[in-house]
Amino acid sequence: MEDPSRCDHTFAVPSYDLPGDDRSEGRRWMLTEDVPGVTDRVWSCPHDALPERDVCLFHCPPEERPSDIDETNAFRECLARAATTAEQHRSRRLCQFVDATFEELALRGATVGGKVNHAINLAHAEIGESDWTNAVFRQPIRCSHATVTGPLTVRDVRFERRAGFRNTTFEGELQLRGAVFDGPVAFKHADFRADARLWYAQFEAHANFRQARFRREAYFEAVDFTDYARFSDTTFGGETDFTLAEFDDDADFDGTNFGGSHDFRRASFARITDFSDILVDGPLDLSTAEVATLNLLPSDDSADRGEGAHTDEGAAETQCVNLREATVGSGTLGQPASGVVLYDCTDATLGDVSFTNTDGDPVCDRVRFARTRFEGFVFENDDLDPAAAGWRLYEVMEPEALPEASRGRPSTETLRQTFLNAKNGADETGNNAAASAFFYRELTHRRHRHAELARDGTRRWRDRVTDATKWGRNLTLMLSTGYGERPERVVYASVAVISLFALLYARLLSTVEYAPTDYLVFSFQSFITFILGTPPADTSRPVEVLSAVEGFVGAFFIALFVFTFTRRIHR
Repeated sequence: MEDPSRCDHTFAVPSYDLPGDDRSEGRRWMLTEDVPGVTDRVWSCPHDALPERDVCLFHCPPEERPSDIDETNAFRECLARAATTAEQHRSRRLCQFVDATFEELALRGATVGGKVNHAINLAHAEIGESDWTNAVFRQPIRCSHATVTGPLTVRDVRFERRAGFRNTTFEGELQLRGAVFDGPVAFKHADFRADARLWYAQFEAHANFRQARFRREAYFEAVDFTDYARFSDTTFGGETDFTLAEFDDDADFDGTNFGGSHDFRRASFARITDFSDILVDGPLDLSTAEVATLNLLPSDDSADRGEGAHTDEGAAETQCVNLREATVGSGTLGQPASGVVLYDCTDATLGDVSFTNTDGDPVCDRVRFARTRFEGFVFENDDLDPAAAGWRLYEVMEPEALPEASRGRPSTETLRQTFLNAKNGADETGNNAAASAFFYRELTHRRHRHAELARDGTRRWRDRVTDATKWGRNLTLMLSTGYGERPERVVYASVAVISLFALLYARLLSTVEYAPTDYLVFSFQSFITFILGTPPADTSRPVEVLSAVEGFVGAFFIALFVFTFTRRIHR
């Protein structure tokens, strides 16, 4: 026989849509037959009815509630009774507030619940404007399919156990500033219709925001994710800010839709971070971020990505990933099957990172390197292939898609520093061919820099002369040896020297007629010095001195050729 003082309210359990991954996650968040009070897919309220009413306070329409009863106090009294009830079934029932209505759940500074394992069940409840600042939740809390109709302030709250806001709709602003979640927390499928502010929140266990929808601004500034953070297939419709956020475990943003501006500046990702298959309007901004392992395989299209997907007009054919001043330890950065993604690596630090392409074409013209530092980076992989782009690391197709600060040709000093860093990085990984090409270009841009400084009328004349001298020495090295990387230039320079000395011999021996080849042969013999040159008859002392000088110069060029040739073989 039913208790006549018991609330008559019942709730028909809906048919929950269960994607495949949800089945593997368990059914804790659902109202199933395993939940006390559910019979034949109907849940019945366990609380006492109000005097002369058929329903309890929590299911009574707000306008009909007695004015002398406070709903927050009644809520806390039920939890206190549950904590002291020895019977497990009764204790669980007292913590059920399914389909309840709270005009205001004022828990500011309160200690909510007791040390029991079962959750405070607010499934399908409706909660008005509430303030939970500085509250401590001792029990797990479950608000699946609930609706928060007004602003919810959860500042500096501590959730000591599991917290579930799965499929919850937040119609007002949510403030979670400084909140601490000691247990796992789920906002999966949650709908944030106003601003969500989670500044300085701490997630000590798994944080699940999968397929959540942030319709307006979402602020995760300086949030600390100690455990796995999942934002897969999440939609951010407005401004999104992860500045200074810390991800101490894996972070998944695969399939995420960034519909507005977003900011990951100075965020840190300690383990694997996945941005594959994302959709963005404008550049994906990871500038100044620190990422241990970054996987980014861009989405091909948005045709079947649901309500939050971009239209063809919203998604540009050429996208950009801003990695300026970022640090990426390893990972794979790819290209979509159609369209182009440019990577701006200006002032970035790259470790074992691979730039890949689905069609196998070189991607060097889709990556901009400027003052980039390379620590374990391999240049000549199958897809990057800087040689195919003429080793022009700084040029990309469609530079107008880059951030404004990265457009245009870099300065001479920037190019010199870029190729110096590239040469050092190639040396570190044993890539001798790339190191040779980068070394040559580094010294070329160093010569151009000396020329710029020598022409600078605002500098002291002594400094200008010094730079002009350095330019001349650099030019001589380039012409004669190719900076030690081109042995054939030593041969060309040697031929030029032999010809020059032959002309001088012809001038000094103009009183005697000889065939032109005689001067060349004598000059060649003097140049190699291994064969003593027999000077023509009636030679003067100046000819003998000139021959000795050519012998000295020749020995120098022979040694130089041996050095450059050996260096080329080593490369």
